Amino acid sequence: MLITLVILTISTIIFVVYLYLKHIFTHWKRHEFPFIEPVIPYGNLQTHAKKQRSMGNAVWDLYNSTSEPFIGIYTYTNPAVLIRDIELVKKVLVTDFDYFHDRNVYNNKEKEPLLTQLFSMKGEEWKNLRRKFNPLFSSGKLKAMFPTIMNEVDKLDEYVLETVKSGTIFENKDQTYRYVLNLIGSIVFGIDIDVLKDPNHPFEKMHKKILSADKFSDFKNTLQFLCPKLLDILPVSVLTSDVKTFFLDVVQTTIDSRAKQNFRRNDFMQLMIDNHEMFTLNEITANCIIFYLAGADTSPFTVATCLYELALNPVLQRKAQNEIDTFLAKNGGTITYDLIHEMTYLEACVKETLRKFPGLPVLLRECTKDYKIPNSKLTIKKGTSVFVSAIGLQYDPKYFPDPFKFDPDRFLEDSNLQNKDAYLPFGDGPRKCIAVRMGFLFVKVALVKLLSKYDWETVDNKPIEFDTYSVGVSAKGGLPLKAKLRMIEN
Repeated sequence: MLITLVILTISTIIFVVYLYLKHIFTHWKRHEFPFIEPVIPYGNLQTHAKKQRSMGNAVWDLYNSTSEPFIGIYTYTNPAVLIRDIELVKKVLVTDFDYFHDRNVYNNKEKEPLLTQLFSMKGEEWKNLRRKFNPLFSSGKLKAMFPTIMNEVDKLDEYVLETVKSGTIFENKDQTYRYVLNLIGSIVFGIDIDVLKDPNHPFEKMHKKILSADKFSDFKNTLQFLCPKLLDILPVSVLTSDVKTFFLDVVQTTIDSRAKQNFRRNDFMQLMIDNHEMFTLNEITANCIIFYLAGADTSPFTVATCLYELALNPVLQRKAQNEIDTFLAKNGGTITYDLIHEMTYLEACVKETLRKFPGLPVLLRECTKDYKIPNSKLTIKKGTSVFVSAIGLQYDPKYFPDPFKFDPDRFLEDSNLQNKDAYLPFGDGPRKCIAVRMGFLFVKVALVKLLSKYDWETVDNKPIEFDTYSVGVSAKGGLPLKAKLRMIEN
């Protein structure tokens, strides 16, 4: 009798799970929506589940697997829509933003207050916080931070000079990352650190801990972006208690120290302190964490890959150096905020780097009210996740011919760029990354310093290979380079 009951119970559970999965994975068929055939239980992300591809690369594969303007996909058990048509992408991100103003990512203020920040907030709450932050990234505020940026890039220069004197290799990816981590410590958290000299600094350890690649951390990160509702149910915390304590202590200590000493400095932290009535401690800390994570990933990788691409292409490197030399000669050799913004070829080099290695390879949105797709009888229902493959668009030869070639000329004013709307390294519309200009400044200051003083060569002349299973877009290996002091003719 007991055996019969056990068999019956197991059979019932299997049958219920079967019905549930059948219901989930026939969603697009039932809605008569074009879709890519799923593989149960992974949906269309089996390569991601098997650690063969990152989420960005897996969605890029889906982009390349069809020519449909939009297509139904399954991100594990979550039905979503992948938008491929550039006009429809523009509508989702910009024109019809009211229908797609949220990101379908984890956001639970009660359970995870330090994850409730500008990237994840929704609706009016997001709009109000964005309004508070907009003035913090004005040209005037960035200009006031410029001396701090120069101070940190001088530390990087000292490190490079040591490698030249000792004849050692410049570990490009690691050291540009540490340069930006120094900057974020100074500009975002308001504290002076030097992880170039001290790689075991708590700031670096904490960054590695948050981005840990262990299976449980990877599972939580996947849920944040692909199955956020599950995190509300599961008894797990995305941020560990030591991470929360570390950042709350850093922020509170900085606030208390400045109040006690009546001390001020031109940084992000000071701007929030000056507007303390607008921000709670949790809000300040949560947004410091997101700028810490985003900044210490995209900006250094952009410096590293741009420098490496120029080392692979000596003619392009010389062209960038000639422009830098010309402007510095006009300004007595001094790098200034305004001078940086006049260097159009350098700007083109950075933009082309971000085309090949975008900061946000996948753009996530949530449909917030039923949306009838233009020129179609189909509707995207409220609550549906919407994906845009920025990297897919930026490698589409229809928009960027010969997409694997590094060609900064695409972004010069007289270039014949096929469709600038396909260029989305930081998104577009009201939810475009708020810190784009600050990130560009970090990158360009470093490149001006490093290209004006040194010639760069690759160690093995190998092209950059994608790290197919990183959190964002990344490259295999450390992108090592050899630096030589330049001989500049007067």
